[in-house]
Amino acid sequence: MVVENATLAAGLSCAPIPVTLLDANAPGRPIVYCNEAFCQLTGYPIEDVIGRGLNLLSLPADEGRDLDAVVSLAMPRRELQMRRRDGRPFWNALSSGPVRDEAGRVTHVVVTHTDITEHRQRDEALQSALTHAERANWAKSRLIAVAGHDLRQPLQTIVAALDLLRRETDLSARGRRLLGHAEIAAVDLDEELKALAQVSEVKQDLAPVIEDFALDEILDGVIAAWRPRAEHKGLSLRTACTHVAVRSDRAMLRTILRNLVGNAVKYTFEGGVLIGVRRRGGGLAIEVWDTGAGVPPHMLERIFEAFERADSTGNEGLGLGLWIVQKTAQLLGHTIEVRSVAGRGSCFSIRLERGDPAAARENAGVAQVGGLEP
Repeated sequence: MVVENATLAAGLSCAPIPVTLLDANAPGRPIVYCNEAFCQLTGYPIEDVIGRGLNLLSLPADEGRDLDAVVSLAMPRRELQMRRRDGRPFWNALSSGPVRDEAGRVTHVVVTHTDITEHRQRDEALQSALTHAERANWAKSRLIAVAGHDLRQPLQTIVAALDLLRRETDLSARGRRLLGHAEIAAVDLDEELKALAQVSEVKQDLAPVIEDFALDEILDGVIAAWRPRAEHKGLSLRTACTHVAVRSDRAMLRTILRNLVGNAVKYTFEGGVLIGVRRRGGGLAIEVWDTGAGVPPHMLERIFEAFERADSTGNEGLGLGLWIVQKTAQLLGHTIEVRSVAGRGSCFSIRLERGDPAAARENAGVAQVGGLEP
């Protein structure tokens, strides 16, 4: 045996880590020493190992380039699939280092071996599960998007029929009241179908189109959509200091506001909803206040998760609105904050950049886009 230091040899022979020592200067870098742990790992007795290269562990299809890189110190760390004496494959994490003589010349290469088969199998199983989950998630998102689109078409027919019915002059007071309930239910269903479609859109990581525009351009439509529901519930729905220019993506910011205002109207049963804007540092904060039931403290960290709802009545929505809000805000680089007191109400705030009024006027082709009141 080439190991001259008896103490070192004794230590290596008892080491629990498989170790081999290769002659760095002989052709093929043959093994000149291996310990008992290496023999247990590979199934080879010492006499069948000494004088042979580490390629005795290589699989038949392996060309050996990676193994050569390890033993030549060109790639001192490598995970390779190898085989034991009985032919069973295993994953071997090899680490190599030089042994130098007194003149600093490399005389040997020491290689440690670690069986990581179970670790690799767990990784492969996890990766397979993730791939399967991603495929299933894509299929589910596609189904949701198609279903949402297809279901909205007959819904539009229902909405049109309700609109024609409202124009009838001989409806009784009770009939008009029932018609109002039907119209609100149709609007609610339409919003839920939009939410389902938005789930698919958000998961596609759409690229935002950032520009300067007047906040009122999108907020007016959001307010108009939710005002009938608010009036039906006897709620006020007001805005304050919203005549400002913002910098964002129109469609995505509209999605955020539609969901925040919609949630506020849905979960407020007396009082009202207020949408306002404040200065925050060099930017703006769009705030949606409500006098609803509020969010319990233990729910504050979970309300932005899909299908989570702070309300437990079981009769309002799918629990997707705030999830869509957060995911859309992340795409835009906006920050969503929430403050809430159970039994008193909540405030959801969107932090974003202030827009340039001149650029907003040019983009919209309108004359009046101002700033915040001092």
